[in-house]
Amino acid sequence: MTAAKELKAKYHFPVHWGMFELALHDWDEPVRRILAHQTEDSVPVLTPRLGEVVLLPNPAAQTRWWESLN
Repeated sequence: MTAAKELKAKYHFPVHWGMFELALHDWDEPVRRILAHQTEDSVPVLTPRLGEVVLLPNPAAQTRWWESLN
């Protein structure tokens, strides 16, 4: 989150999470950690479903879709 803010990014788009379980942590832990540190002045986080197209500069409303899978 700090890097996105320092780079003056318009969006924080985390990648390489949710597709495969390759680590010793839960598959959704990376995005949960990112969102846990999000504040009102943070760069908006984009969390599209796997394969979902994101159209910038007006992305669709983001949901916590992975929470309904657990």
